[in-house]
Amino acid sequence: MIEVTSEQQWQEISPALSSCDIIVDALLGTGINKPLNGLYSRAVSTINLTDAFVLCVDIPSGMFSDSLTGDVQTVQADATVTFAAPKVAHVLNDDQEAIGDLHVVPIGTPAVLLDNSDYYLNLVTREQVLSYLPTRKVKSHKGDLGHVALVAGSRGKSGAAVLSGTSALRTGSGLVTVYTPRDIQDSVSCFQPELMTEGLPSTALGALSIEAADSLLDHLQDKDAVGIGPGLTREKETTKLVHQVVRQSPVPMVIDADALNAFEGEVDLLSNARSQPLVLTPHPGEFSRMIGKPTGDILTDRVTLSREFAQERGVWLVLKGFRTLVAEPTGQVFVCPLGNPGMATAGMGDVLTGVLTAMVGLFAARGLVAPTQISQAVVLGVYLHSLAGDLAEIQTGPESLSAGDAISHLSQAYRVLATGDLENDPQESLEL
Repeated sequence: MIEVTSEQQWQEISPALSSCDIIVDALLGTGINKPLNGLYSRAVSTINLTDAFVLCVDIPSGMFSDSLTGDVQTVQADATVTFAAPKVAHVLNDDQEAIGDLHVVPIGTPAVLLDNSDYYLNLVTREQVLSYLPTRKVKSHKGDLGHVALVAGSRGKSGAAVLSGTSALRTGSGLVTVYTPRDIQDSVSCFQPELMTEGLPSTALGALSIEAADSLLDHLQDKDAVGIGPGLTREKETTKLVHQVVRQSPVPMVIDADALNAFEGEVDLLSNARSQPLVLTPHPGEFSRMIGKPTGDILTDRVTLSREFAQERGVWLVLKGFRTLVAEPTGQVFVCPLGNPGMATAGMGDVLTGVLTAMVGLFAARGLVAPTQISQAVVLGVYLHSLAGDLAEIQTGPESLSAGDAISHLSQAYRVLATGDLENDPQESLEL
């Protein structure tokens, strides 16, 4: 045991670390809240220059346990072992590479302390979402599995309608109808024969016209859920249509993309006497436009901002990105631990819209529309979408991953969710 009390003493003994196979970092714990300096900074720099396997106890020294910032000096771990439950930084810190493989081990913490109702931040687990998945009865027919609508597409963006509709089918909807401008109806219908399509009045530029609103609302009367937004464009007429349909929809609704952009500067319209559940799925840029805050502010405080928005508006907010968040109207926030950088590609949000619409529709078709049940449907959909993306990335790598790859892996995602078996893939686990 050698006690080091000065930088000079550290300089004298630190060369010995170069011959170590394993370094256990237990310098600092979860209480620090300012960057390292002096002897601690020097020690961390030395550790990070070695070739040893670095195991961190509880948290890499230098990392703030409750902060989302990654712009601080920390030990770069190969593995971190923490106790009872993950800390905020283990899941949400920008510098995830510094944590390495995370292992959570029990140390006898009483369960009552972890189940405190005042805690609002929850890490989603496979066991949790598996308990949400409705079983498909032997005597099921199409109507039991939900008939959902997707309002999507415009001239030049027919692919968005196809991606959202196809992903709804792959998620298990009994029937899927895509409502799209007449200009592109033929393009949408020829891609996926199982999709039903309905052409609606178009603007001169090939987007949905306000003239389509009344007809669309009539069509929604016999649906179980509707998703709106992928590829709609921001034309003024289309924006008016979105406002009317969101305000009067007779069924639960998932709002994405240009339907979210329709509420830029008019977010109060989302709270106007809605009787049906509303699920919003913005990425940080769309959320920025909705609430009028810079994207950078959202990225550094996304848990608080998404939670406050969901509570104030009475909606479910799915804030997409690294560790996608699901904020409930109650103030509970769920963090999805899955997903990968390859999913940052065109159309991946359209796929999520289809998955969530299908899942909400599946629950609604069975009468499961209480707030707790809508939350289960949304969390399940987000997890399934991310799991499909991770399974696709194993096969394609992050550089070649496309939205269509995620759709094609939804069936495998269901199997993995049910069994936990990754079929001997090199990545042993896809969750913390």
